[in-house]
Amino acid sequence: MSNIDFDEVLEHVGERGKYQQIMYYLLCIPATIPAAFLAFRKVFVSASPEHWCRVPSLDTHPLGLDQQKALAIPYTLRPDGRRQYSKCYMYDVNFTALLHHQSEHHELPTPDTEWNVTKCQYGWNYDRKDYDSTLVTELNLVCDDGWWPSTSTTFFYVGSLFGNVVFGWIADKWGRRTSFFIIIFLEVNLSILTAFSPNYVVYTILRTINGLFFPAIYQIPFILALELMGPRYRTFAGMVICMFFALGLSLLALLGYLLRNWYTLSLATSVPFVLLFSYYWIIPESPRWLLSKNRIDEAEEIVQTMARINGKKVSKNFLRKMELENKKKAWNGTLCQQEASPTSATPMDILRHPNIRKKFFILAFDWVANAVVL
Repeated sequence: MSNIDFDEVLEHVGERGKYQQIMYYLLCIPATIPAAFLAFRKVFVSASPEHWCRVPSLDTHPLGLDQQKALAIPYTLRPDGRRQYSKCYMYDVNFTALLHHQSEHHELPTPDTEWNVTKCQYGWNYDRKDYDSTLVTELNLVCDDGWWPSTSTTFFYVGSLFGNVVFGWIADKWGRRTSFFIIIFLEVNLSILTAFSPNYVVYTILRTINGLFFPAIYQIPFILALELMGPRYRTFAGMVICMFFALGLSLLALLGYLLRNWYTLSLATSVPFVLLFSYYWIIPESPRWLLSKNRIDEAEEIVQTMARINGKKVSKNFLRKMELENKKKAWNGTLCQQEASPTSATPMDILRHPNIRKKFFILAFDWVANAVVL
């Protein structure tokens, strides 16, 4: 581990110069918009609109949907006097005979509350006012199968619980940049693949795997951006990224309003992020992390670029000289600080230490409970 304090380096090259601002706003995009889309597009893709039993024998007659519901679907009265039609039950009668009686007597049959009631036998009709098609309407995930969407969401958040630990460990061991690009590559490709799910089992599996990248896709680029800034500006960075996340949610709501088909919406909220692959040639590794791994020469290149773009002048081999000065201070006894030997950590450390273990299980329970009620 290097003895260089990166906050001290920033005093020479700029704590929030042009370089940091460019990198920060570039990193705000993948940290917020894909994250918002990944977590919350399910609200539109798996939306469950109003539905009621389909009765094929009524489709051949010139009855409107309201007339069909009034005749074939049992209902209860709301406190305001309006009818609340059943979503999963229908009257079990011969509607063909009833409508034949109508044609002879020129009157519409009146439903009898004493008629037998049965579960929907021929599928469902859906209210298309807000959605042309969702996974729920396409796969009929209602009534007995209505548990699928909420289960999919629960598995998504369970995946994110473990993904947070894994990608946090990767970011500490192999670097923020490495972790960031693994997340971007897998998240974008799996999000696109989710749009081609042949059934809800495959969709749930892909969503669970995708859950591994949330909220790591938010946290890792945010950490990378934060480590480039001086301490005085980190509160600002935390506030602005929340505004970007709110913008992402607003954009998702707009797309959900304009794109009424789940398949089109799924592609629109995943394919454009292929452009994020170009970040490979733009985003550097965190120099703070490089210094923690004693990779001073690699950090030097980034610091020199940072100083040049910020309009600051630093000498060549700036970090090596700073390291040498710090060592001299330590040898002279003016710096009462010993170099700490680097320690390695693994995800299993969470379970080894009682205090951390207790907090981990509490947070894990809260996370899953939040997913179940979402």
